[in-house]
Amino acid sequence: MDQTKGMFRSRDWKERIENNQIRVYCGEHFMDMPLVPHGMARKLDDENAINILDVGGNEIGAVVLGQFSQWLNGKDSIVFYIINPYRNFSGSKDNILFLMERIQKAGHIQNVHILSNPHLGASTTSEDVLNGYKMLKKMLADTDHTVEGLIIPEWVQTEVFINMDIPVYSIKPMIQFL
Repeated sequence: MDQTKGMFRSRDWKERIENNQIRVYCGEHFMDMPLVPHGMARKLDDENAINILDVGGNEIGAVVLGQFSQWLNGKDSIVFYIINPYRNFSGSKDNILFLMERIQKAGHIQNVHILSNPHLGASTTSEDVLNGYKMLKKMLADTDHTVEGLIIPEWVQTEVFINMDIPVYSIKPMIQFL
């Protein structure tokens, strides 16, 4: 579901992230516009597979998801909506809810599970992550949405997050900011 992104396109990293457990399916492209990879429905029907569809952060990418809504809204599926409260379009409750609603509508997605991904690139500290998490939690406090997980970059000290009330996932960011 690789959409055109200036910073990261999974197809450009296919050789680095594929292994015995992970397969990257990227189909043909016309003028850098993605075409749906062949075999998507077959992969989504595979009960033994874990499928991750990354469509970027706007309704244009979510439109592509609409054709897979029967799977995405199924009992065995989880749709994560990842929010970095430091990004321009995620700096307020109104912006977050507006964009999330547009994405859900465009993709015919019934439920989303929110993950907090507060970061400022390579300079991100534990304090930045904690402050961003608290900021997002506060923005969503009087809504029907809750933060269900926290994503932290691998260089941030994990000990700070041991007593969190939600799962914490340490990741190795692959995007390099210039």
